Amino acid sequence: MAYLVVASLIWALSFSLIKHVLVGLDSNMIAMVRLALSCIIFLPMLKWRRVKASGAFRLLLLGGVQYGFMYAFYLAAFRYLAAYEIALFTVMTPFYVVLVHDIIERRFVLRHFLCAAVAVLSGTVLLWRVPAAEQVWRGFILMQLSNICFAAGQVYYRRRIGGSARDGAYLFGWIYAGALLAVLPLSLLSGAVVSFAPTLRQWGALIYLGVLPSGAAFYLWNVGAVRVGAGVLAVMNNLKIPLAVLLAVLFFGERPDLARLALAVVLLLVALYTVRDEMR
Repeated sequence: MAYLVVASLIWALSFSLIKHVLVGLDSNMIAMVRLALSCIIFLPMLKWRRVKASGAFRLLLLGGVQYGFMYAFYLAAFRYLAAYEIALFTVMTPFYVVLVHDIIERRFVLRHFLCAAVAVLSGTVLLWRVPAAEQVWRGFILMQLSNICFAAGQVYYRRRIGGSARDGAYLFGWIYAGALLAVLPLSLLSGAVVSFAPTLRQWGALIYLGVLPSGAAFYLWNVGAVRVGAGVLAVMNNLKIPLAVLLAVLFFGERPDLARLALAVVLLLVALYTVRDEMR
């Protein structure tokens, strides 16, 4: 549980950092730099003899889906959606977590879907505004594909990989290599490599994002996913939303609707209470 909370805190701060510091930089290049830094951190931890060729391929595929394709769909959605719409359409992830989990387990757990529904309601209450983009449905579909990739990756790691390597940092070099291979073609084809010229402050933000939110937080999240039940994992996917709003108030002076924020937190706590026996 603590792993998931720490990862959520790291991600929550990154939302405001991207909004206020990385304005004007190509999104594909941001993704590539972040994942490249994460890859550099974990590659030295690889233990070649502990992972067979078939296992390495599964890890590369996992990274490509959970992080690489997730970023690709997420970044493509910015063509059609405003920033608040992007945030709004991430709230569906808890549903996909329990859906993928139940498909893998070949059983339906009503309680998991109920707690996921409350978690989705929590994020919706906090973020809802009437979408204004004319092509909002294209962006919505892209965001759901992004959510599905992230949900499927964390559930697959939890059920098929992490159980045999609970703190397996030595696996993540393969995972990030797969993610980097997935986004590299998009970054190169965008043509932004030549014009990519961050300021010193932006480089500092990129390094932070690559090392912590994209590196340490993704690792902590998957390790935490192994230690809790599927219901808790689903709910915790939306913890970063009220945390992001709270940190934006504390560090950037933004003024959210405090009543909505309070209601969102209460709903998340209710959702967690329904699956409290899965916490560990």
